Amino acid sequence: CEPGEAVALAWPTGSRIEYEAVEALTRAKTERAVRFLAWQRENLPAALEAVALLCRSDPAEARQRLTAIADGYPVARTLIEGATVALVGPPNSGKSTLFNRLIGRPATVVSPQPGTTRDWVAEAVEMDGVPVTLVDTAGRWDAADALERRAVEAGRRRVERADVRLLLLDGSQPLLRAGVELLAASRSWSHCLTVINKSDAGSTWRSWEAGIRSEELGDAPLTISAATGAGCGELVSVILAMLGYRGWVESVPCLFTARQAEAAATVLSVLPHDPTGAEERLKRCLIGRCDDVTGARGGL
Repeated sequence: CEPGEAVALAWPTGSRIEYEAVEALTRAKTERAVRFLAWQRENLPAALEAVALLCRSDPAEARQRLTAIADGYPVARTLIEGATVALVGPPNSGKSTLFNRLIGRPATVVSPQPGTTRDWVAEAVEMDGVPVTLVDTAGRWDAADALERRAVEAGRRRVERADVRLLLLDGSQPLLRAGVELLAASRSWSHCLTVINKSDAGSTWRSWEAGIRSEELGDAPLTISAATGAGCGELVSVILAMLGYRGWVESVPCLFTARQAEAAATVLSVLPHDPTGAEERLKRCLIGRCDDVTGARGGL
């Protein structure tokens, strides 16, 4: 059903939090996201009410608890809306093979001929219950004709907007100019993981001698074989860690919409020096009342 229909079927909801949980359920893409939203609908309002009670009696504790609840929002957002992971690398580094390996089926053409992928390709995949859009980009970032240049530029924009970037290098061949240039460019990328592929074919160079540094793994980039799958399970774990899921569980109070995060910020801005104002803002702006939700829905 459509979002409006879902909320109408679940009416009445006791707070704006409950309303938003029901609405977000219509956009949830995985079972893990559904479990998270169902838990928040039942438990988050009570957790916030408990914080409101502390605003006057112990404002420092109230601030600490609300901060902990708000800190989980970026991870919760990706659980509901999804994250983007872009594969970047020089020609014939194995990006398409890894792409097919991670999505579990052949979606792109794999060939020993360099430059097979001329345009970016995106597919949805689930990583431990987290919805991820995986993007395979062209190996060559210098195109000859106008149409190909437009495709390459579109791929660049997808890389720039990605939540995580995987720089894939062929460890079985000497590091060539294209790889060196991408390594230099990657130093300005946030959330970038360097991955050494083709471990099954042996190594002709030591990655740490090339001055490679991975944000998550330090001076020892992850080594995998996209062809055999060796190391790909660890790669998924590292991707999830970079997205904030290391040790993260869905059964704890956590904000899950931009409105909630903004409202929490206004409450935290007056804690602890104005506990009365903080309590009023928390109840009115963050939790919301039934009539607030009713008005937001046009008087339904």
